[in-house]
Amino acid sequence: MKWILNVAYLTLAFTAALSAVLWAETTEPAYTLSYTPENPTTKDVITLKFAGTWPDNRPPYKLKVTLEGKNIRVDMLLPGAEDGKVPVGKTIKTPWQGTATVGPLAAGTYSIYVRGVSYTQTGGYVRIGEIKVEAAPTGQTNPVPEAEKKPADGTVTEPLDYLKQGVGVVLMDDMLAREFELRTGRCGTVLAYDSPGHAGMVLVSWPFFGRGDNAACQDAEGMPLAYPIHSAVWIDTKTVPLAVHFDQRGTLSQGEGGCFLLKTEEGPVYNLLGAKLLNEQIGPNGQFHVEDHVRVQGLLQVTGCRSVLASLSPKQKGDVYYPILLLCPPPEPKPCGPCPGDKLLVDAGHNQVWLYRDTKCPGGKHTLTGTTTVGLVTSYRTALEVKVTPEPGIGGTWKASLSVDQTSSGQWTVVKVYVDVNGIDLTKIPAGEKTLVAKVFFITNK
Repeated sequence: MKWILNVAYLTLAFTAALSAVLWAETTEPAYTLSYTPENPTTKDVITLKFAGTWPDNRPPYKLKVTLEGKNIRVDMLLPGAEDGKVPVGKTIKTPWQGTATVGPLAAGTYSIYVRGVSYTQTGGYVRIGEIKVEAAPTGQTNPVPEAEKKPADGTVTEPLDYLKQGVGVVLMDDMLAREFELRTGRCGTVLAYDSPGHAGMVLVSWPFFGRGDNAACQDAEGMPLAYPIHSAVWIDTKTVPLAVHFDQRGTLSQGEGGCFLLKTEEGPVYNLLGAKLLNEQIGPNGQFHVEDHVRVQGLLQVTGCRSVLASLSPKQKGDVYYPILLLCPPPEPKPCGPCPGDKLLVDAGHNQVWLYRDTKCPGGKHTLTGTTTVGLVTSYRTALEVKVTPEPGIGGTWKASLSVDQTSSGQWTVVKVYVDVNGIDLTKIPAGEKTLVAKVFFITNK
């Protein structure tokens, strides 16, 4: 597929005291654009190729591509765009070409926009065409260009497990977004994801990102906005490193190459990155020692490739940067309580107490309570007591009590019976059936 752009191109014009970026009409095409493969699928990396004749001796020297929803935006960087060193312009027609890649992309139609970028100004985007991406047939695999390949352990995995809507993220490396540059350490908020087939694109709002009205916090009617207009940028999680807040407890250890590790209470192990600070804090003369139980707070990288520093350590569950360590006691062992499936059943009518042990519940010594409700009527006013006696070999400490301690002459009295046992060993009782464990008796006194 090929398009020819003959509506506008970017030139740099000088006056006696001022240089400015202008869009100028021309009758000659500034460039043509083609892409390969011609019929891309959701498995393809698409190569955009620009080629043509520039009207002066300062054609674009670099192309940068960003994806915003279904829009592919290409920035043509003119000489001096990044360092401010603009060469002297001469009206010499100059052949030029440049390539850029994008994708793989989710199925759909994408519009392509192009603009020129100088050191001081940028032109407006011009729509030059579109690309239609079809779903790849089942089983299709296409080779990834060498330039796109990453080391086997170089990409942080499972980013979407961390990047839920509303989660705060931190940018771990500089990136160019539109004509503005987002710097390392910038904080943002996850707003949304692209379609599941899209290879890990996430929409992040960067507060106060933009210029003038683009950063307004109110709409046209003066209503407050949750996030500034145009503050959001689509981020490719395969290439852009983002981090989330990390706060877990565990045990310090030292791995291969002297790397410090945190084995969390839940089991996963993380690299702690900050060698100079950690080496001063952990060791014979430091505040912390290997095998200490600590709380670690820091930034867990969840997208992009591992840094050079991180690559010195074997890959664990993740890399935690700028860790802050605090000593804390190890967690107390959780008491082994009764299983909800274990039931103490009180049959006051037959003076029996039964225990049903669930087959899915563990054994061990536990505390159980059983209750029942009975109605009593006596021909005289009497005091009530209840007594419980365990069956031989059952063990445990037993106690029984009543909700009322006397009855009235000739009247029904509703009585709730409670039977408690502490330290009964369920291991000795068959699972999946009822076992007689105690006898219960009422005692009346005139």
